[in-house]
Amino acid sequence: MSLGAQNSAICRVQLTIFHIYIKKRKAHTLSFTGGDKIYVIGEPVVSMVDLGRDDFLFPAGQIKTCQGVLRSFKGMIRVIETLKREYLAIAYELEKMDVQFRIVHSHPAEIDRGLLSLCLNQLDCGFMDLGNISPPLSMFPRNYCAVLHNIRYLLLSNDIAGKINIRKNGWQLLTSEYGDGARVLSQGDTAIICDRLTQKGESLDGGHLDIIKKAGMRVARFPPMLISRFSKSRNKPVSFAYNDHLDRGACFIKGRDDKLYLVVDPALVTADWEKPTDGCLWQYRSAQDTKEYLKRIMDPLGVTVCWPKKIEVPYALNLVQFPDGKVLMTGGDRGVRALIAGIVGEKNVFVTPIPIRCYPVWLYGGIGCLIGEIPDSLLTSSGGTHRPIWF
Repeated sequence: MSLGAQNSAICRVQLTIFHIYIKKRKAHTLSFTGGDKIYVIGEPVVSMVDLGRDDFLFPAGQIKTCQGVLRSFKGMIRVIETLKREYLAIAYELEKMDVQFRIVHSHPAEIDRGLLSLCLNQLDCGFMDLGNISPPLSMFPRNYCAVLHNIRYLLLSNDIAGKINIRKNGWQLLTSEYGDGARVLSQGDTAIICDRLTQKGESLDGGHLDIIKKAGMRVARFPPMLISRFSKSRNKPVSFAYNDHLDRGACFIKGRDDKLYLVVDPALVTADWEKPTDGCLWQYRSAQDTKEYLKRIMDPLGVTVCWPKKIEVPYALNLVQFPDGKVLMTGGDRGVRALIAGIVGEKNVFVTPIPIRCYPVWLYGGIGCLIGEIPDSLLTSSGGTHRPIWF
C-alpha cells in the first residue's frame, strides 16, 4: 500500500471514530436556541497551510507551549490530517451542544471535499456563501464582524465590506477598524476592545468608540499584546511586535453568578505606549504589570480579572460562550478548564475530544476564531445556502 493510501485509510478510521463518538453522545444533547443569530464555522481549507515555512507567529506568553507543538508534529501529512481531526472535533461538539450552524463554502476548488461531505452527511448543518472572501479570511468567521447585541450594532471588518453605515432590519451596520471580532470581546453592555494603533502610536478608531459609547456600551481599552516571530530553524524567537487580536490570550465570559470575568494568559505581555523608550514609542509591559494594569481598568466596570497557573494548549482561552452560558473550549488544558468551570459551572463546560493545537500553531486561529455569529435577520437564503446581506 502506498503512503498516500495508508494515510487515507488512517483518516477514514479517525473519521469513523468521531462518527461513533457523536452518535454515542447524541442522547445527552442539551436544548439550545440560538435566537436571532446563526453560527458559522470557517471554511475547511486545511491543505493551504504552508508547512515549509520557517517563521511562525506565537503569543509572547505561549512561546514554549507553541514550540512544543511544533516539535511534536513532523511531516506534512500528519499536520494536515490533524487539522482535519481538529475541525471535526469542533463541528461535532457544536452538534452535541445542539447549536445550529452553517459551514462557510465559497471556494469549491480549495475546500476539503471529504471533510465537507462528512460534516454535511452526518451533522445537521448547511452552507454559508461569502462570495469573493478568500482564505485565510474565509476560514475564520470571527474576523468578519463584531456583534454588539445590547445596542444592536454590527461592526463590519474592512476586509469584507466597503464603507457601510446603514440601518437594516433593526441593526446598525458600520464598517469599522473594530469590525474584526478578534479585537472585540463583549458581554451585554460591556465591550473590551483592543487599541488599534499605528506604528507611530496614533489611534485608528475613527471615532467609532465614541459612537458605540453613545449608543449605550461601556468600553474598556485593552493594550496590544506582544507577539513573537519564532524561527523554526534557529529554534528561538528572532523578533517581537505588538498585535491587536486579544482573543489569542484572553476571553471575556459571564459567570453563573451573572458577574463578568476577564480571563487572561498568566504570561501575557503587552505593549505600553505610556512609557516610550529611547528609539521606540513603546516598551514591554511585563506579565505582572499587565495583570495589575488590567485589574485597574476593569475594576470600574465591575469586571473581575483572573488567570490560570499556566496555558497548556496554545490559544486555550480562544473559546466561545453561547447565550445560555455554555462554553465550548479546547480539550487538553486541565488548568484552564478548571478555572472556566469554576466561573460558569461544571455542567456548562464542553471540551473537544482532542486538543486544538495545530490550528493555533500553523494557522493562527483557535475555536473562537473558527466560530462566528451573524444575526439571522441580516441573512438571505436560497436553496439551503445562506448569504449575508452586505455581500
